[in-house]
Amino acid sequence: MIFDPFYDLHLLNAVKQLNIGGRYITCGYKNQHKQFIEDTDDINTKKIDRVMLTVMINNLSIMGNCIGTSKDLRDEVATYNSEKKLVPIDSIFSSLEGSQFLDRTYNSSSYRFGKVVLSYV
Repeated sequence: MIFDPFYDLHLLNAVKQLNIGGRYITCGYKNQHKQFIEDTDDINTKKIDRVMLTVMINNLSIMGNCIGTSKDLRDEVATYNSEKKLVPIDSIFSSLEGSQFLDRTYNSSSYRFGKVVLSYV
């Protein structure tokens, strides 16, 4: 997990550092005001393609969040639990159960609740 206050400066390099299934959380951007912009800032909107390819290939999550005060952030970091699932999980299949994974993902959606997961490990 990466917490980053300035997605416009760090997003491209940050997603490269995440493991498969990792999360990138940002709460703002450096150049949100004209007086903050500098000539040396490396801003190129065409980089979004590279970011999104990395995100999709590695099943990463990008979350935008207005985190509030410094105390709010300290409190959340102190109570973070990596075992807590952020989304409901319907079922988990191993890589040897690929056909069951595909069937549950695409053919059973009317009575499925939550994500269907394919575990590579």
